[in-house]
Amino acid sequence: MLGLIPRPEETVECRATDGRLVALVDIVPEDEWQTEVPELAPLARLSLHEAKAQGEQPIQLRENGRYEYSPRPAPAARAARLKLVGNLVRSRKRRETDNDIGRIETGSHCGLLRLEIEEDGRPGEWLDAAIRYQIGTTPILITIECRRRNRKQDDTWIEQLASKRAKIGAAKTIAVCSKGFSESAYKTAKLHNIELRQLSELQSINPDEWFLKGGAVHICREFSEITCAVTLKCSDGRPAGWSAAMKDEFQPVFYHKLIHSPFPAATLLSIVEEVQPEAFDDVPLNGTPKVVTLTVDFSSSTGDARLLVKWIDHNRHDCLTEVSYVRLTVTVAYRTAVRDLDSGVHHVYKGPEGTEIKHSHFDTEWLGLPVRFDHQQDSTGRTSASWEVLKTAQPDPPGSASPPLAPPKSPTSAKPPKAPPPSPPREPNTSPPPPPEKPPFISL
Repeated sequence: MLGLIPRPEETVECRATDGRLVALVDIVPEDEWQTEVPELAPLARLSLHEAKAQGEQPIQLRENGRYEYSPRPAPAARAARLKLVGNLVRSRKRRETDNDIGRIETGSHCGLLRLEIEEDGRPGEWLDAAIRYQIGTTPILITIECRRRNRKQDDTWIEQLASKRAKIGAAKTIAVCSKGFSESAYKTAKLHNIELRQLSELQSINPDEWFLKGGAVHICREFSEITCAVTLKCSDGRPAGWSAAMKDEFQPVFYHKLIHSPFPAATLLSIVEEVQPEAFDDVPLNGTPKVVTLTVDFSSSTGDARLLVKWIDHNRHDCLTEVSYVRLTVTVAYRTAVRDLDSGVHHVYKGPEGTEIKHSHFDTEWLGLPVRFDHQQDSTGRTSASWEVLKTAQPDPPGSASPPLAPPKSPTSAKPPKAPPPSPPREPNTSPPPPPEKPPFISL
């Protein structure tokens, strides 16, 4: 796209239907913004003339991008608390200051990205959670309100929620209380189409009655000593007759439309785990490490399924070239973590007609990292499990920026990223590499 200028941050104007400037939203990309190829920049700006000529918006966000945002009142606007809403917005509001901050995750969204600002000048009107989706051309809003009290809630709170639901135009409101609701509250809720739920933390449980019989055992693959070799695709679509070894498998040089890009070669192991789980069948379950060689084939991939790699040509310019094959050699070992029920936190979520959802989570250290294991059993008895690496909680000094919003999802290796970039691949002898691909952009 001609005329793109990479930007470290941008400010978006939010206006009311009458044209009044309501708020300004500051947007900062989480990825490195400086690049010699403007099409690779996570955040860029077009001149007003270029934007109008190309039918675009001046501010451009990349697909699969992540951005920190923070709204603030416009200079001439009345003082009000502001909240950014939208399908791609993940709010992380600081309740002690009522400042709304968070992340925009563009994902695979393509086209105009619509963001909205909610104004609220009165205290106590924030929603605890909201679910937004669309059926056809009709937007649907479901609100969730939560209270942790020492007694059951009566219909006073329910009537307040009914008034708020009518004010904001929500299709449905779900009220959750740790101690449940009175009989009159159930009658009032039914009258106003409000669903009532009870979420309680259990201080003691009977192991024979809980869905985890005595505890939980977690088994996960640990990856280490990863090496990667890439075979590029020639301009005629055929694989090159050579492969280039990467010096650093943790350098984010790969691009794929369906994966948050750029990403390192190590991320491809997660894809292999999903599509080729049988590739690890020969790894012993007793923890003995084994070297496994994997080949990921992109030679026939087209459209969104293509894999691109960034490399540096002889003129020290960044180039994007399509990949035919990626060959990964990795040492794999299974690691286990066993947790007793007494070390976990257990909740039961009660719905109408006696339905229950049971949930347990265990916080521990695993593979040298703080992690949380989550287990859940739904009302039909089906169980599921997941885990995530916890972010180390550190208080922000006054006036400092907030820490990154998302921790790494998998501790596949404890090896930190290296500073030097990957070695530039050799140019194919058969034909020159294709011109740089232009990753899709999102207009804002």
